[in-house]
Parts: sequence; structure tokens; C-alpha cells
Amino acid sequence: MKRFTSFAITTGLTCVAALSGAARLSAQDPSTPPASGAQPTKTDAPSTDAQRKTDAAPSDKPPAAATLNRENPRATMRTFLVAVQDAAGDKPERIDGAVACMDISQLPADGRMDQARQLARRLHAAIDRIGLKLDDIPAESGRANYVFYEAQSDAAAPPVNIALARAGDAGPWLFTVDTLAALPAIERYLTTAAAPVVIDPIPRSKRQKT
Repeated sequence: MKRFTSFAITTGLTCVAALSGAARLSAQDPSTPPASGAQPTKTDAPSTDAQRKTDAAPSDKPPAAATLNRENPRATMRTFLVAVQDAAGDKPERIDGAVACMDISQLPADGRMDQARQLARRLHAAIDRIGLKLDDIPAESGRANYVFYEAQSDAAAPPVNIALARAGDAGPWLFTVDTLAALPAIERYLTTAAAPVVIDPIPRSKRQKT
């Protein structure tokens, strides 16, 4: 009887040791399934810089209009400039705030947001090259549109401009569809000083249209 009891105890200890060894192997090898009845251990992977950047990447939808001040030409210009500057820093998602300051209704639906983001950066670069003083931009909203900059290659060619207009009777102020369409021409005017092109910016005192 004592011999049988000793054998049973020895066998039990051997089984416990074997189970402990299996548990250690499972912990070391994530591909090893857990033992029957055991609950898998849940671990949270640390957030990496790449993951944070992915989480902060621009979405396919502009931000809520309630978060943006676009109630007059000056407010829209300020919102646009600050958004692009933030996006160039450590807030890439802010580029969509700049997109929300533009009328992108005529851009192709396929890839519209990606194209709009590129246009926002290009428009910001053009405005930066022209230069501005926010106090010179009207803060009144009781007008139809406002032309910030106009360029004309010659008297026979139609002028191209950077302009803002109200969307509807009481909508936000946005950079116009024509502004986005004219951007390549404006960029050429601003970057080809040696070319036979007349750059004719409207004086600030005459940039308002009623």
C-alpha cells in the first residue's frame, strides 16, 4: 500500500512538472495554442510612431463645418493658412481643414480629397509667394465675393485670380472653383519672372468687389 501511494505521488508530481513546462513553452512561443481550459493572455502592443501617424492621417471627409471659422473672407483666409501650416508640422490631419475652405465641387469624384489636399498646399504656396496682410482682407460678410489677387499675361488674355465667394445666401466663404482651375497659370506667373509675362496684381485697395 505504501509503495502504491509513493508511486501515485511521484506520478502526480511528474504530471505537474510536465504541465508547467508546457505552459512555459506556450508563453515563449506565441504560435503554441493554450492548454485546454486555459485563458489566453491578452497583451497590448505598444503604440509606435508609425501607428500614431497612420491614426492621424487625413480622412476621406472634411472636418465638421462647426469647427471652422469661414464667416467672412478674412476668417476663411486665416483658417486656410493656419490649417496648411499645422499640416506641414505634426498635425497632418489638419490639411482637411484647409480643403474645407475651398469649393471642390467641380473636382472629379474619384480621388477628390487627395487632389484637393494637393491643391490646398499649392494654393498656400502661391499665397505665400504673393504675400499678404490679414488686416487688408475684409472681415465683412455682406458681399458676394472678394478678389485677393489677379494676374493677366496680356490685354487680350482673360485674367486669372485668387478669389473667395460665399457659398449660397448664407453659406461659408470659400476659395472659388475658378481659383483652383487657374492655379497652374498663377503658379507660372509667379515662378517665370524671366518670361514675357506681365504680372498685374490688383492693388489691395481695389481687391474688393461688391
